[in-house]
Amino acid sequence: MKLGKVGTSIQTDYGKMRVASANKTVKIKAGTFKKCIVAKIGSGKKAINYVIAPKHGLIQISQNGKSILEAIKIK
Repeated sequence: MKLGKVGTSIQTDYGKMRVASANKTVKIKAGTFKKCIVAKIGSGKKAINYVIAPKHGLIQISQNGKSILEAIKIK
């Protein structure tokens, strides 16, 4: 997957999304992941945030600051 610039749209396996943050370090239960992309679908409180790691793919989905789906263990 190509690293997108902030504000542009990217096409992923999960649909078309807007890049909210690029090159971000994310810490979750499965570990710390560097150079992640945070992409959004929607706006405001209804927006869904997807965190995509370059080597592992989708690692977290959150909405309104609460995690909906999170990787616990990655091999």
